[in-house]
Amino acid sequence: MHHAPWLKTVAFALAALCLLSGVAGADPTGSANVIQILNVRTLKGIGGSEQRTFLTTDPITFEATYYDPNPPCAGVAPSILQLLLFNLEGQLLFTFIAGSEAFSEGSKSRLLFADLNPNILPAGDYQHVFLVRDCTGVNIVVSEPQTIRVVGASAFPDLRGTYAVAGTVTQSICPNPIFNNTFVFTGDTLTITTQDGPNFSGTGQFMESISGVTVRVDLIFVGMVNASGQLSGNLNTSLFFNNVFSDSSTATINGSFSGNTISITASGQVLGSACTFTASLSGSR
Repeated sequence: MHHAPWLKTVAFALAALCLLSGVAGADPTGSANVIQILNVRTLKGIGGSEQRTFLTTDPITFEATYYDPNPPCAGVAPSILQLLLFNLEGQLLFTFIAGSEAFSEGSKSRLLFADLNPNILPAGDYQHVFLVRDCTGVNIVVSEPQTIRVVGASAFPDLRGTYAVAGTVTQSICPNPIFNNTFVFTGDTLTITTQDGPNFSGTGQFMESISGVTVRVDLIFVGMVNASGQLSGNLNTSLFFNNVFSDSSTATINGSFSGNTISITASGQVLGSACTFTASLSGSR
C-alpha cells in the first residue's frame, strides 16, 4: 500500500519551481531509451473511479507510469519525486512529496502516486505535473500537464440514491391510436448511481399492468444539477409490452431537487415513429 504525502512549505514550493527551469516534458511517443512519464490520471481515492472533477471533501489520488531505461536505475526509486500543482495562469501553488513502486523486482517501470486527503485542496481549477529526478540524480523529467477541477462540497446537492417514484407518461400523434394514451406508474424506482460534481447519471424502471398487458419502461439518464437544485439533462427509454421490446425514445429532462425529493419532467420523441411523449414523476429517497 502506498502512503499519503504531506504538504510542503511555500519556500519548498518556490525551490521546486526553480528546479523546473529548463526541464523538458516527457514525450509519450518517444523511443524506448528515453525516460518517460506516461498514463497520468486522477482517481477518487486509492482504487476509485477515474475523474477530473472532485469535491473538496473527496480524497484525490494522482497516478502515472514512470519508465527509466537506464540499467543502473532498474528497480531503484528516483532520487526526487514530486507532484506540483499550479493555477491555470501557471503559478505554482502546492508541492507534494510523491511515492513510487516498481511493477516487479528489477523493473524499469514504476507506478508514481500521490494521495491527497479530503479538504487538502481548496475549490478551484488546477494543472498538475509529476517531477522526477532519476536515481543517478542527473536526469530530470516532467509529465505533460493535466487539469482537474475541485468544487466546494456544498456547491451541488448530492442526488445519489434510490427514489420511490410515481408519475405519468402521455403519448400523442402516434399513427396507431391505441398508443395515444396516458400511462400511470406508481410504486416504481429511480436510482441515481453516480455523481461527479454537478454531473449525475442513473437508471430507472417503471412497470404497470394495463388492461392485462404488462407495460415496462426502462430508463437511462444523464444530467447536471446546479447549486440551487435545478436539474437538466437527457433521457433514453426502452418500452416493452409483456416483456417484448416495442420501441425506444429520447427526451430532454428538467426538474428540481430539494431535501430528499426529486421532481422531473420530460419531453421526447419515439425513435422511428411520429409518436411524441411527455412525462412527469416525483418521489423521495
